[in-house]
Amino acid sequence: MYKTTAYDAVWTIARAFNATIYDLKNTEHRLEDFSYSNTYIGELIKNNTSKVNFRSISNRVVFDKNGDVIRPMRILQMQDGYLVPVGWYNKIHTGEKTQWGTFKWPSKLVPKDSMQLRSTHVCVSTWLYVIMCTVASMGILMAVLFLYFNIKFHAERIIKMSSPWINNVILVGCIILYMFVYVSGLDNSKFSSVCQASVFFIVVGFSLAFGALFAKTWRVHVIYTASLKMKKRAPKDKDLFIKIGVLTAINASIMVFWTVFDPLVSTEVYLRNLKTEEPHNDRVVVPVTWHCTSRYHIYFYGVLLGIQGILLLLGVFLAFTTRKVTILELNDSKYIGMCIYNVIVLASVGLPVALILKGSVNVTYGLLSSLIIAGTTATQCLIFIPKVYGVKLVNIDVNDVRPTIGLSTNPATAGDTEETLSQYNRKACQHSSHVS
Repeated sequence: MYKTTAYDAVWTIARAFNATIYDLKNTEHRLEDFSYSNTYIGELIKNNTSKVNFRSISNRVVFDKNGDVIRPMRILQMQDGYLVPVGWYNKIHTGEKTQWGTFKWPSKLVPKDSMQLRSTHVCVSTWLYVIMCTVASMGILMAVLFLYFNIKFHAERIIKMSSPWINNVILVGCIILYMFVYVSGLDNSKFSSVCQASVFFIVVGFSLAFGALFAKTWRVHVIYTASLKMKKRAPKDKDLFIKIGVLTAINASIMVFWTVFDPLVSTEVYLRNLKTEEPHNDRVVVPVTWHCTSRYHIYFYGVLLGIQGILLLLGVFLAFTTRKVTILELNDSKYIGMCIYNVIVLASVGLPVALILKGSVNVTYGLLSSLIIAGTTATQCLIFIPKVYGVKLVNIDVNDVRPTIGLSTNPATAGDTEETLSQYNRKACQHSSHVS
């Protein structure tokens, strides 16, 4: 094969040179004058090579307009132990048309000419989704029971002093966070709105739940620092609602802006590193998943995570500064600090793992859902179980206050949150002045 090709190549070059010598006969140039910088002779050789047409020992040698040799081809197939011609191609005589004979295939199945690529859609396992939704439903039921308890016993001193309406906001935020488990497990290839809804539930739920925790701790911080600075005004519930509303409005505004100008969409992602080959079927199976993405989603995620991170750091600071306040009914800072600690630990461990295992849909969904359920449930239990214990199992001592401050336990005012807080603030200021 290679011998005949070399033979044809030598004769092609010789014929091209002969034609070039003839073309240079009446000019001042000779073939011996050729160099790579001499474009005139180079073009002559190129043109004469393309015009070569002769019959060689292999077959006729002729070139097409692209410089490719035009050769007749014969296609052979092994049939019953013999090579049998089943196809002929001769561009000179039949043009681009190929003439076909009769093929014989084992089992009468025509094989593929190459490995076929097949994609298979990967979504969250039904059993995993059902389990996570069931656990989330139990968490929602717990939140509803705590909400009922908080409303029913709102007149009790231990509940009244801890701002029951703010506690209700915490529970509403927890319920919204649980809803993330339902939404994020849906097939976002069919419902693109799942992408934006998942982020919405996380952001709004976190704003309400931890924004309320932050506001409660801020009030204790203000009262505690006011007692040291001789100030007499205690923040009221409406001040706390304003802070929660501002935080939620900021996060909601970012979400609305994101949705309008750069909405998240479902994008198909081929997990080629997880492909499997099926040689007997001449097929390669590639898992395909759908990721929520947009042009600037990294920046929006960064802004939202930054805001929530600042909120957590402020919560840690306020919980730390109020750790010495010893009024059981007023101070949740110890439990709030534990809530924030749990969230930081869970997020620090879970989020990097979820990003690393992003291609595994079930692992990512199960891990994120478990983080949300664990963090939210821990928050509910840490904040409300002590209150349930205090109302139901312990006879709260009305004199359980800081003995150095002398807070009145008059039943006429003990049930009024803002009056009691103001009274605590006034007594704290008086105590500070006496100490001075």
